[in-house]
Amino acid sequence: MASWVLVAVVVGRQWWLGVLGHRQKSAVNPKAKEGERQLEVGSGGHLCSVMNIKSQVVESVRGGCVAIGNFDGVHRGHQAMLDALKAMARRMSCHTVAVTFHPHPTTLLRPDHAPPLLTTIADRTALLHQAGIDQVVVLPVTAELLQMSAEDFFSGHVIEKWNARGLVEGTNFRFGRDRLGGADLLRQLCHTAGIELQLTELLSQDAAEISSSRIRQLLSQGYVKAACELLGHGYTLRGIVQRGAGRGTGLGFPTANLHHIRTLLPAFGVYAAETVVDGQRFVTAVNIGPNPTFGEQHVKVECYLDQYAGSLYDRELAVELIGEIRGLQSFTDATELVKQITSDVENCRRLLALETAAAWRRLSL
Repeated sequence: MASWVLVAVVVGRQWWLGVLGHRQKSAVNPKAKEGERQLEVGSGGHLCSVMNIKSQVVESVRGGCVAIGNFDGVHRGHQAMLDALKAMARRMSCHTVAVTFHPHPTTLLRPDHAPPLLTTIADRTALLHQAGIDQVVVLPVTAELLQMSAEDFFSGHVIEKWNARGLVEGTNFRFGRDRLGGADLLRQLCHTAGIELQLTELLSQDAAEISSSRIRQLLSQGYVKAACELLGHGYTLRGIVQRGAGRGTGLGFPTANLHHIRTLLPAFGVYAAETVVDGQRFVTAVNIGPNPTFGEQHVKVECYLDQYAGSLYDRELAVELIGEIRGLQSFTDATELVKQITSDVENCRRLLALETAAAWRRLSL
């Protein structure tokens, strides 16, 4: 059975609400009703059957337990809140709904300060679903939405549109124009509306809050392993494979050059990763940055898939980073470079093997 989540997308200049599911063999949804439109949303090989926001799709979110947030990265702090949401829904015998936003509100409020994303909308919805959430609503961020008072947002969305039975939020939750609404106001509104509210404490590690901002900082400094520990999963770079200079092939290490990546790039360096191609997993060495050995200054994302022999040109590739190997280096000649790449690949194999063994240990507990 296919799994579906609700999304909002732009058609022309209008926002529409739709259902996002995993791509089938055909690019056309045979169950699409007359009047529906189908679009590719974000990335990740997802197909969206899109319909007007007033359609019956809205009914599938009504009457559930709701959590609202950006959920960028769907990190361990988010996952703890989602666990509380699922527990509430089980107790109330209803479904779960996660409401996220696109684009990030800061993109409209302070475009120069908008944070780079950890996840595309398609990957974020997939992670929320993997976390056990039944429905995901992507709320379009518009000037009108940002001007809503906290009270109007609560009455117009939480009550009227979603008919929420329960609400789970973090203790730092803010909502409404200028983020004036907080936990105290939320308690009052929920009490008046007869909606059960649970506020969850923020999750911390190493005496600091687990947050998307902290994860972005770690990635920007090249600490991918530490970032993944806070995420609770690998960090995905998704892009389209395009032709490069072909030097990797000549050196015995053909690389897939990723373009059109829309999420945060970690600091320059070499990272261990895993890539799934046609259902098979491949240890991957990822080099991010310029190529000083050959005098190239433009930033590239080059991925060597160990033991992969096919062509990946023009395909979308999702590369899941799990740890750092070394920083960016320049080499005196190709022989020295090949020696280092050989070492990098071996280190990637070791790191992936350790991560796999650790994952199996966690499953056996």
